[in-house]
Amino acid sequence: MGFGGGLRFDAEPEILLAPNGRSDLEPTFGAAVRGEVFVARYLGIGAEVGIASYSVEDAEDRELTIDLDLWLRPRLPFVLSDTLELEIYVGIPLGFTIYRPSDENLENLLGFNAGFLGGMSFAVHQNFAVFAEVGWRHRQVYDEAQVLFEKRDITLRTDQSHVAVGVSLRL
Repeated sequence: MGFGGGLRFDAEPEILLAPNGRSDLEPTFGAAVRGEVFVARYLGIGAEVGIASYSVEDAEDRELTIDLDLWLRPRLPFVLSDTLELEIYVGIPLGFTIYRPSDENLENLLGFNAGFLGGMSFAVHQNFAVFAEVGWRHRQVYDEAQVLFEKRDITLRTDQSHVAVGVSLRL
């Protein structure tokens, strides 16, 4: 489970959706499921599927994004006892984004996302841990629109602060 504060929402060309190319985001809520394997003592690699719901300042409806990511996690584990382990890590999600507008007449937009998250995990049992992460997430999707008599490419970008807390099961 995660939440974040909006840093930026902007669009190109600026004449669409975001005056002056920038608008603040309302608080964002989301959830993700990730699976990973340790390919070395200090590196985890896996996949993450996440959803986030957010709204642009003064918008009536919330928007939805679905992220499908490759997940990299360089880590530094500290064994405290037979069952306790503390781990400091960097999470790097990188992948595809599906942006689902709240207006049913609009099509889904496709793009990419990337992030950089610092985290700490505390294993209270050899198969169960709790974690917290803070960092940054960037999403960028593309569309085209009819502007007067020509089609224009549109890029929608969001940059957000990111805070997540959760549990992990180690199998």
